[in-house]
Amino acid sequence: MKLKIMLALLLSLVAANASGQFYTRIGSASEDFTCGVAKVADALVECKAVPASASQRYHITQIITQSSTGTANQYSVQSGTGTACGTSTTAVFPADAVTTKYVGPTNAQAPHIISFFPTPIHITAGHAICVLGIATQLTTMTISGYVQ
Repeated sequence: MKLKIMLALLLSLVAANASGQFYTRIGSASEDFTCGVAKVADALVECKAVPASASQRYHITQIITQSSTGTANQYSVQSGTGTACGTSTTAVFPADAVTTKYVGPTNAQAPHIISFFPTPIHITAGHAICVLGIATQLTTMTISGYVQ
């Protein structure tokens, strides 16, 4: 009897995330996406086009990034409409301003994997996802998530 109780307790802990809450994602596996960009410089590059329906929105669950050189890169993820998010450009990651950037690892280090966000990063409905780097240490990035 004690073994059954201990097993049930252990299984309940394994099924819950770090906060103890169960995570239920809206959407299905067919709505998952992964996009990638390579050697992004100081101009926005589109990673994922505007969704098919204007009411749909992307939800980012993972970002993997690395510099294309032996020097750390700088990057940001932004959203917008128009060619390469050129219209209605919005800061996504970091979220405070389109001019703010994070620093990523060099190509001699393991890629920076940012995943398991407590809450997925929600993109404005009808917006594409774009990446911005800097002119010298180019950014390579893969973004994964789902659309609904």
